[in-house]
Amino acid sequence: MSGIGELHVQPYVLRFQCVNFVESGCYHGAGLKWGKANNFKKLYSCDIIKDHINKAQSVVEKDIRVELYYGPSHEYFAKLLPTLKGVTFFWLDAHCPKHYDPKLKETPLTHFPLYKELQLIVELKEHYERDVIICDDVRTIVGEDNTAPLAQGRVKDYYSVEWFTYTQMTSLFTKTHRLEIPNQSRDAIAFIPGKEVSEW
Repeated sequence: MSGIGELHVQPYVLRFQCVNFVESGCYHGAGLKWGKANNFKKLYSCDIIKDHINKAQSVVEKDIRVELYYGPSHEYFAKLLPTLKGVTFFWLDAHCPKHYDPKLKETPLTHFPLYKELQLIVELKEHYERDVIICDDVRTIVGEDNTAPLAQGRVKDYYSVEWFTYTQMTSLFTKTHRLEIPNQSRDAIAFIPGKEVSEW
């Protein structure tokens, strides 16, 4: 698990002139706090745990730039992405909600929605090839093709993900983005636009 602040990804925001911040899994609002500090014009986040929404709301207070959605990220993205204009910075960090609320019922889509979130970005987001996409917790994806530093040799447990592969995930962006490891992270990857702003 990475904190967005420790990944030092602010240079991506400036380099690609990102105006929107979109997050899956708000937790207690740290991502939104980071987004506010980086002066995005609009900030969007969601969570399927109501207590997380409430705590994040207390962090953002009455900031009119922020929209919080209570519900699964794939439902929120399906509504949000077709209407979203401008270069967007995605922080995809929704995962393993029963870790936080043992009573919560899960499906693969809510346990680890990353792959579906990425598919929706490709399908629904206008000019997604210009967007910056940071994916956290990729070490949990089981398979020898997963090159994330912490991926190999993990014990299969509740946190392991086996219904898609690392290669399936990264292949969604081979024609539009470059793959980078932000700040030598052991757990996060970044899809960075293949073209610079001057080439758009």
